[in-house]
Amino acid sequence: SAAIKLLYEYALPPDRGLLPQIKRYSLSQLRDNSDMLAAILEFFLDLCDEGQLEAVSFFWPQLCHIHMQMLPPRGVEEMIRVELMEDFLLTVATRYSVHLALDLVWGLTADLEESLSSSNCHPTSRLRRFAVLRFVSELESLLFDFEGGWGGGGVSLNGMMSPSDHQAGQLRGAMSILQLYRRFGSHYLTRSVRLEKLKAEALEALGEYPSSIDESSQVRADIAKNAAYFSSHISFARKLGDIAEKLRFMDVPKRSKVLELEFKELNASGKILGGDPLNRPVAGRVYKAVKIPINEGHV
Repeated sequence: SAAIKLLYEYALPPDRGLLPQIKRYSLSQLRDNSDMLAAILEFFLDLCDEGQLEAVSFFWPQLCHIHMQMLPPRGVEEMIRVELMEDFLLTVATRYSVHLALDLVWGLTADLEESLSSSNCHPTSRLRRFAVLRFVSELESLLFDFEGGWGGGGVSLNGMMSPSDHQAGQLRGAMSILQLYRRFGSHYLTRSVRLEKLKAEALEALGEYPSSIDESSQVRADIAKNAAYFSSHISFARKLGDIAEKLRFMDVPKRSKVLELEFKELNASGKILGGDPLNRPVAGRVYKAVKIPINEGHV
């Protein structure tokens, strides 16, 4: 809890509400602030490496909420802090726990749906929606191991971002420039999935391979397993959400019978329904739902 408090203070300093032109940071102050934030995030990565993932998962909602409060960045110093925080979230979500990746995505997409569909949403949600779209796309791109760390978003965003071919090309070009700055940037974590991917792709382009064939095969297998679980979990959860939404407009006495029929149809759709939404965030362990007892539903 002390680390979370420190993280909040350095990620969201008290003067963040001031206009960018009023704030003045010396280079040494900027370095000290960003280095302290990086040190706190490294501490949480140490916990993951030491097998204490559940300790990190306990504070995961607070970490995700701090990240959303940091968006959108309104200056160089805020951009550096956001980059460090996102680097941490991406590393934990892709390297240590796909369950935490799903928790992260559900929170971000809920904020997006509110900001994109509601005219009465909070102004802060409307301001950060494009930053959230970019981050969700990056997260999915790393989970699916897309080249250049970009190209994802189709599974998580569910049609919320549908660029044309020309727009997609423009986005990829802009992201390539951003990734180049990241690769040679001065502020980063020592364990960064995003940076490691960029460096590995650069070595492969030069004909060098940073890992053995066996290690690369295992990494690809882990990526495929996490990507399949991630996709199936989101699809399954949305199916259940669609059923609940359908029942909401029915008379209460009719709901139980209709729910049984919906579950029968869902069970008949395939052997594996999707990622189990009740999974605990344990590294390397994923379970999928294979059947829903049709008589155990409640509406």
